Amino acid sequence: MVNQPRYWLAWQALTIISDLMFSSNMVYRYYAYNAYNYIFYDYVMVQQGVLADLSSADQSIVYGD
Repeated sequence: MVNQPRYWLAWQALTIISDLMFSSNMVYRYYAYNAYNYIFYDYVMVQQGVLADLSSADQSIVYGD
């Protein structure tokens, strides 16, 4: 696949995107993308919301992984 023409690689990328769009719900992907960008970059929000049931040491390990 390394030596394929650029139009072949572009076609392959578009078919992968098309398959992903029609085999999954894009609204869930949109919500996940926004949660990732706006919540998971803030360590305090992740500690209080997502990892609230874990100890502080475990929260640090999970967040850093």
